[in-house]
Amino acid sequence: MSYPQRLASIDTVRAVLTEGPIRLRFPETGRKTMLLDSLTASAIVAVYDGLSTENQAKLAEMLKSPAKFMRVVDFAFKHVKGVVAS
Repeated sequence: MSYPQRLASIDTVRAVLTEGPIRLRFPETGRKTMLLDSLTASAIVAVYDGLSTENQAKLAEMLKSPAKFMRVVDFAFKHVKGVVAS
């Protein structure tokens, strides 16, 4: 199955909740992509929505790098309990 590609951002992560899986592109990696599913997206959005405006900006910046994106995913799954994809 072919998934649409979009640049990694919090808006893209939110879009996964309504549109389904998306392949994330990271400008620094060229053509490499990462598939984002609705369960992972819902965990990231739950963490993002619980942060202060200052920390939301920091998290949004972290989503632009594949390595930092994975750190956000790890953090989200460690700190969000009972997340159910919509």
